[in-house]
Amino acid sequence: MIDVPKLRTLLKFEGINLDAFTDDELTILIESKANELSGLLGLDVNPVHRKQHITRFKGDIIRLDFYPVYDFNNIQVNGECLNPNKYRVDYSLGLVYFEEFITGDVDVKYISGLDDDFLNNTISPLIKDMITYTVTYNKWGMGGPVSSIKEGDVSVNYDTSNGLGTRINNTIADIKSRYASARIRWL
Repeated sequence: MIDVPKLRTLLKFEGINLDAFTDDELTILIESKANELSGLLGLDVNPVHRKQHITRFKGDIIRLDFYPVYDFNNIQVNGECLNPNKYRVDYSLGLVYFEEFITGDVDVKYISGLDDDFLNNTISPLIKDMITYTVTYNKWGMGGPVSSIKEGDVSVNYDTSNGLGTRINNTIADIKSRYASARIRWL
């Protein structure tokens, strides 16, 4: 995830001065944008420890409630740990495939969240862009760039299709469709 010194440097290159903000304020802003992004995506941006209990399970595949899976702890069937050789985990889809048919109460412990490469290459730049948008447009009390102005009979429209707000929304939509379509294909 993006840290405060890196954020300050990246925004300095874009001509945005963050000297008015303390490191603590920027840390809160980064965390806030990460949480906002998690809500918009329906995915855990930061890793979250999960426990899933399934009563009277019968089958050879478990669909985990949260995916993608960042790390996998263990599976217990009827209170006993299952040997990792007896199952395979699809981290991106959140699926557990068993070597044989399983029956009984199942407890699964895992960590949901995005992998480090995706965080560094997609999520961190997106959070930086979200912060750029917030800092740029909120300091004047504006909600974003103006797309049209009308005075009397004269109207002027501006093309905002490649603006920062649009790029942010398109990236969010791309990420959502990537993970939504992955689960739909499995169903």
